[in-house]
Amino acid sequence: MSDVDFPHQSLEKALEVAEAIALSPTRSISSNDLALRMHSTNSSGAFRMKLSAARKFGLVSRGGKLVSLTELGQRATSTKGRQAALVEAFRRVSLYGQLHDMYADTSLPGPKELERRMLSLGVNPRSVSRARQAFIRSAVFAGILSQDQTHFLSPPSGMIGGLELKSARDDPILIALWDRRPYDGCTVEQLEKWMDMLRRAFDFAYTFEGSSESLWEREFKERPRSEAMERALYHAPTSEFSEVAEPTGAPPKEL
Repeated sequence: MSDVDFPHQSLEKALEVAEAIALSPTRSISSNDLALRMHSTNSSGAFRMKLSAARKFGLVSRGGKLVSLTELGQRATSTKGRQAALVEAFRRVSLYGQLHDMYADTSLPGPKELERRMLSLGVNPRSVSRARQAFIRSAVFAGILSQDQTHFLSPPSGMIGGLELKSARDDPILIALWDRRPYDGCTVEQLEKWMDMLRRAFDFAYTFEGSSESLWEREFKERPRSEAMERALYHAPTSEFSEVAEPTGAPPKEL
């Protein structure tokens, strides 16, 4: 089995290359000028590694002496669709996409076990530690790995009650609540407390244009608690919400 190729720099470092090229009106630049723009030289090992990573993430392409932004690179360096583009760039790396698929619905293993999995996918043993570190940093930067690095999140762009979330960073209060969601075995009181906090966060963050009606009022207010919880989980930008179940031991109460 041949060694699996992967970026030796994180997605964040690769994006620096794309952002430097984006400053050019033609979205293309010579590698020498690109290096100068990045306060480096064309012969620098660090610069070459960043440029190589940007190509492997699909952010740039190279033709002759010119380095150009790809369509994906243009989206990743714009304000519109940036976060979705970063997720796409992350998954462009075959190794990263395979690992993302493997652990999308389960906890990410610890460092040693993750490295063993990478070895089984063909990563060179001499490079496996670097591969793991670049993978983790890139996933966190793309917004699809939790800050504690224990589980993947669903891609940060999505729809909540017909309102498009451009990025997971659009509302940090809601994202923090997603990360503190109740699991199976929680008490009714814990669930109700979380639902109340979620309602307040929705009311604070979203109202409909031309109306004082909040997203919570439109989507959840008049529904039984069990149905409101189901809809909240459906709208949440985190796939693992689907694992949450209604607590047993007490009948559903009305909100």
